[in-house]
Amino acid sequence: MPDDGSTKILVQYTKHRHMSGAEVQDIEAEIINNDGFIEWKYEQGDVMYQKVIQMVKEKVPIREIGETLDIGKSTVHRLKTKALAEGLL
Repeated sequence: MPDDGSTKILVQYTKHRHMSGAEVQDIEAEIINNDGFIEWKYEQGDVMYQKVIQMVKEKVPIREIGETLDIGKSTVHRLKTKALAEGLL
């Protein structure tokens, strides 16, 4: 485990059969070493989308969001527009 005592894992289904909807959503899990006690938490869904929404709410510039998440500015803008349309921003 890194110095902060946690490890993050991103599970993405790039190909799938006989699965749909919630079954194929991304899962971001975090394993945490809390003074010798191991615990884990996870988020399910479009994790990148959720991160973009959070960063936009924090007023992070689009360019910086793209650099931080390693995605293009156009992708950030598209996700921001989607979130606005869905009433999430």
